[in-house]
Amino acid sequence: MLHSQRIAERFGDIEISRIIASGHKRAYQTALPAARAKGLSRRDRRARE
Repeated sequence: MLHSQRIAERFGDIEISRIIASGHKRAYQTALPAARAKGLSRRDRRARE
């Protein structure tokens, strides 16, 4: 399972995890900014800790 998908699921954002799980590059590029906006990206989490 992808790291981003695990984070999205942990935060209960099924939509993002489903987009990432689909594995399409375009969908992934759409999902990442959405995840980042919600602070779900790896970099954002590390900055918060």
